[in-house]
Amino acid sequence: IAQRQQGGSDAKLDTNLPTIDREKCKSWSKGECNVCLDDFGCVAIMGRENEKLGIRSPEIDWSVCVGCQVCISKCEHEAIAQFRGEK
Repeated sequence: IAQRQQGGSDAKLDTNLPTIDREKCKSWSKGECNVCLDDFGCVAIMGRENEKLGIRSPEIDWSVCVGCQVCISKCEHEAIAQFRGEK
């Protein structure tokens, strides 16, 4: 179970769940990509308001995510990865 919003280095959650690196994500950093949000069709990938750019950017809802990790292979920018933090 996540203790913080994703992207936090001290988040504590199941290590099978994916996380989005907002620095690598082209939607969060430049507003240029939303393939995972618009085209992938996973119910665990939700749109969250990106106030910096005034658009919706992807976020993974860990309460819905089943940990299949298919989204990791779908991101061409390698912004989605298996969580590598503390359990």
